Amino acid sequence: MYVRVTLLRHAGRRVSDLLETHPLEGELQVVSRSGSLVAEIRAPMSMSSPPRATLHDVRLLGAGHFGWFLRGFERCGDAAVLQEWRCEVVDARGGLDATGRPIRRD
Repeated sequence: MYVRVTLLRHAGRRVSDLLETHPLEGELQVVSRSGSLVAEIRAPMSMSSPPRATLHDVRLLGAGHFGWFLRGFERCGDAAVLQEWRCEVVDARGGLDATGRPIRRD
């Protein structure tokens, strides 16, 4: 599914609500690898390219009408650090344009 993901941590530390972070948009894919779940954000219509972001040992924290929160671990150098994602579905019912972004029907 096409989603907008806001990263809530940087190098394992919580990002202040006052700081504006640029969300990632792309296809959310959750797969099982070696007995744990891995979430990846990939460029639309490009499943062979490397993921834009990866979350290992992912867990669902909560969901509501706004979207949902995922928590897991990401690589930061040689270490694994805590990361949280706020995910929102982006309306792609109008189709995708040539770059893979949803066509807005306003």
